[in-house]
Amino acid sequence: MLVVASWSELQSNPEPRAPAATPLAPPAAREAARAAVADRSLELAAAFDVHVLSSGDVLFGGGARAAVWISPAIFLRFDALADYAELDRAAGRVAVIMPSVSAAIGASRWIGASLRPAISLGLRGGYVRMNGIADGTAATPFHQQGAWLGPEVALQVSAWARARVHPILGVAAGTHLLGVRGTVDNGPDVEAVGVWGAVSAAVAVR
Repeated sequence: MLVVASWSELQSNPEPRAPAATPLAPPAAREAARAAVADRSLELAAAFDVHVLSSGDVLFGGGARAAVWISPAIFLRFDALADYAELDRAAGRVAVIMPSVSAAIGASRWIGASLRPAISLGLRGGYVRMNGIADGTAATPFHQQGAWLGPEVALQVSAWARARVHPILGVAAGTHLLGVRGTVDNGPDVEAVGVWGAVSAAVAVR
């Protein structure tokens, strides 16, 4: 019966034509499409932070970051950090705590298959509290506090960024439009004013 059916089909359709198969997109286009889907994602990170004030004093801390990709190259970044240090002065110490939050928009691109640098511009604001700790009765402890706010530019480099868990290194700089200057007798002031800088290391999860 199969042979009869085949000959009958040939008689009724002597020049059969199979429907054309849909051609696959080029490999580069398929990879770009996969990257576009993968990059529209949420990335969470735990960060260690070193914050350098304009007075040269160094604070240590960390916090959490989140990045949301709104296109393959553009992202929004949010973070919450807290930095702390006890700074030595001639008459005692100054305990400084600086919590802050930021919001930024940035752009990134791939270098090869594993590195992804990104630059962002945003606004960082927070609160700073300075507590003087006198070494003796000759010095008088002081307390100064207030809000701080200013623009921030940051450069970050992600390694193996397509992996679910990957490291990020970053540097940042900004300036205080609002700030606090801690006045110290017989020593340099603690200046949470002017230009500041920071370096960070983070572990991110996508």
